[in-house]
Amino acid sequence: MFTALEALAGAGALISMVSNIPQVWKVRHPNSTSDLHVCTVFMHCISAALWSIYGFMLELYILGIESGIVTLLNILILLAIYRDSQTRSSSNNKRVPQIQNF
Repeated sequence: MFTALEALAGAGALISMVSNIPQVWKVRHPNSTSDLHVCTVFMHCISAALWSIYGFMLELYILGIESGIVTLLNILILLAIYRDSQTRSSSNNKRVPQIQNF
């Protein structure tokens, strides 16, 4: 049986992980990250990674595992932002006429 403290920690960990899933679900489509700022997602990713390290160092496994999962979800979002930035830059290159030297 769980204590009230363990139940509280488990509920917080679950909500923290699940809160990122809608964003990951949204960015699975190309060109869907224009409203996301890479700095915000990057800082959240670094923060979660640090919390994960902290959790494992103190043997607080629920914190370490939860933060590790949040880190991975943020990495997926960052990869989608990168994918979309490459798509935008390649489509911008197609629209610009090339000037040839004679």
